[in-house]
Order: sequence, then structure tokens, then C-alpha cells
Amino acid sequence: MNIAVFCIFRDSEENLSNLFSTLEQIESKHSLSYFFYENDSQDNTSALIKEWLRNRDGKFLSEKLNAKRFSGMDVERMKFLCECRNKGKKLSEGRQFDYAFVCDADVEFSPQIVDDFLKEFDKNPRMVMATPNVRQNIFAYTENRFCPDSYYDVYAFKDRYGDRGTYFADCPSSLPDDIINWKNGKAIRVNSAFGGAALIKWEPFSKVKWHSHVHCDHVNFCYDLGQYGTIYSFPNIRTKVSLDLFKYDLNEFQQMGVREREIVDKIAKLWNK
Repeated sequence: MNIAVFCIFRDSEENLSNLFSTLEQIESKHSLSYFFYENDSQDNTSALIKEWLRNRDGKFLSEKLNAKRFSGMDVERMKFLCECRNKGKKLSEGRQFDYAFVCDADVEFSPQIVDDFLKEFDKNPRMVMATPNVRQNIFAYTENRFCPDSYYDVYAFKDRYGDRGTYFADCPSSLPDDIINWKNGKAIRVNSAFGGAALIKWEPFSKVKWHSHVHCDHVNFCYDLGQYGTIYSFPNIRTKVSLDLFKYDLNEFQQMGVREREIVDKIAKLWNK
């Protein structure tokens, strides 16, 4: 399978060894071409990427923009991320592939992930984008049972009706049937999701761009992509983010999880009516 790999970087040196090792293992089964974009790194990110790509197909763009360092879910950060992702995507203009694999450098994924996604595409010809169950090392505080981790990329998640996801939950959707399917290992249809490593059919991917005025950088991208087919999240195809928990107030997260649980319960009651 011919697959174009897209990734953006900034001060990503500590993550590159793991990322490159995983991609090298995927190369043993598929033909990969790389379209990487980096800006304003103060570590060895740019040099390491150039060296790794030296005998590989693709393009790499590195820029010094002196761009602001954003944090959290700042709207300006989302706009800037869209610009960066589109610069990386533009590097592939004039090329043709079977799929685009979009990944984040700080997200860990298995070398098997592409094959797992491809099996799901074979089952569902209408699907245009497959996204994973990305886990973070924070308890699922919304659960009435012990769950040591939770879904991470909630900001990019919109359920099949376009409603937001649930924070600090095992399943990012608040819809009762989605929650049941998720717990049983069945895919759920969404309007938007990412999860740090997504596989997208090339033809629709080539027709859309990232753009944002309010939402996460992936939301409008997915809405535009959804014109060409369906998008799913797969609970049994997992990626992982390891957070430094000393940087966060876990009591605040726990309180937020309790409030989210109340919302989920209310939706369940309305759903049953």
C-alpha cells in the first residue's frame, strides 16, 4: 500500500527515536513517503529529521517564524496549527497515494496500527477516515468503576450529532448506545475525531484543508472530509499519550469528571424516554 505520512514538529527531539522506530517497522509492510513540517525548534529536531529522511522518499520543510508559544486550547493556537498542518500537506501536491497517515510526534502508536485500520476500511467501503482510541494516564473519573486511564483527545471529538465529547471518560461519546458499543469493542461513528494517528483515504484527503475560527484544528477538517464518506473511532485500536501529572491539578480533573458524569446520566435518562 502506498501511504503518505504527515507530521508536524516543534522541539520534538525526545519523541523522534520512538516515532522513527515505529515508522521503520511499518515500512517493512508498506511503501511510505514522508511530508514533515517543523518550525522554531530550539533543540535538534530539524537536524535529526533531515538525517532520518536522507534516503527516504518525501519532503521536509523547516521554518524560523519566531512564532508565539501557545498553550492549552487557545483559538490562535488552533489557527496556527492549521497553518502548520496545511504547509505539511502542501508538500505532497502533485503526488498520488492510496492513503494519508496523519500522526503527532508525541503520541505513541503500534506498528500494527496501519494494518488494523486497513482491515476496517475493507469492511466499510464508505469510511473515509479511521481514528483510534487515544488513552491518557489520567483516571476516567466519569466512570462508576475503576478505570486507570481515559480518552485523551476530547477537544477534537464530536459525536455523530455534532455534540462535544466527554472529558475524563473511558468512551469520549455521551450517547448511551455509543458507550455500550465502545465498551463492547465496536466502532462508533463520529463527526470529528483524531486520536493522534489517523488513516484517511487519499482522494477525499486531497480535497480538504485544516481551518479553524473557534474549534480544534481537526473539527472543521473532519466536517469537510465527512462530505465524502463516514468517519469512525475504534475502541480496540489504541494510541497513548503519557502526561507529566505533576503539571496538573488532578483534584480539579476529578471534580470535572463528576460534573461530566452528571451530564452523561441526564443524557441517558432523556435517551431512554
